[in-house]
Amino acid sequence: MDRRPLRIFLPYFSWIFVLCLLTASLPAFAITPTEAAKLLASDGAAGDAFGALVSISGDRAVIGAIGDDDNGNTSGSAYVFVRDGAGTWSQAAKRLASDGAAGDDFGVTVSISDNRAVIGAFGDGENGSASGSAYVFERDGTGTWIQAAKLLASDVAADDEFGRSATISGDRVMIGAHWDDDNGSNSGSTYVFELNLTADTIKPVITLLGDNPQILTGGDTYTELNATAIDEPGAVDVSNQIQIDDTGVDTTTAGLDRLGHRGGQRLVGGAAGAAVAPLGETHDGVGGALA
Repeated sequence: MDRRPLRIFLPYFSWIFVLCLLTASLPAFAITPTEAAKLLASDGAAGDAFGALVSISGDRAVIGAIGDDDNGNTSGSAYVFVRDGAGTWSQAAKRLASDGAAGDDFGVTVSISDNRAVIGAFGDGENGSASGSAYVFERDGTGTWIQAAKLLASDVAADDEFGRSATISGDRVMIGAHWDDDNGSNSGSTYVFELNLTADTIKPVITLLGDNPQILTGGDTYTELNATAIDEPGAVDVSNQIQIDDTGVDTTTAGLDRLGHRGGQRLVGGAAGAAVAPLGETHDGVGGALA
């Protein structure tokens, strides 16, 4: 009988025996899953497909609803949920693409990383039918999720479906375009984006449409409900964040008004139709910046 195979494998059997003994002496660890919550959209409806894609980061989660029709049939939406100190999950926001349209499928993929989220819309037709796009949202100091950027591939084409998959980690975003044709029909590709933060130095253009004059006394707060405002970059509509605060502003008289932040709102003063100076600078009552 040839005993060479036995001599060759016997040391390995010995090691296996030792490993079995060590494993048996280790403490047993187990994960016991517990259902903590069932989440529903506050305005959910038939066909919304809420929950088709989900992502979680710590105490925050984002959930896609590609069948939502707020901006047209299957335009899509995404919901942000947060978990409080007591362990209760609640809806914090519902977000739509600023230029959403029917068939965009916004929310077809979602990913969240701390205070940022990326949401894909592979049906977006900005660069051709189903060329696709993705949107980056950020949570500001007041807890409001705002659209920070719209991502498009530099060479995107019709039917690439850029945004069919997406993930975010810190300052980096990865977007898939599974029908890209660079290496042949539907060979696919993936794009990496760096989210480089730049200071917003472009002045918001604000038009006050309410009654004129508006006279405030110290301590009063007046919110201009009928104003419009566009703040670059990204042409973000901040109309609902315009507020003339307690500076005693008389819009019939040119004077010194202070611009700044309070609770995430933009505090502005000036005559009707004025384009105001950048935040934190002074301007006169007719919109002219002061040295």
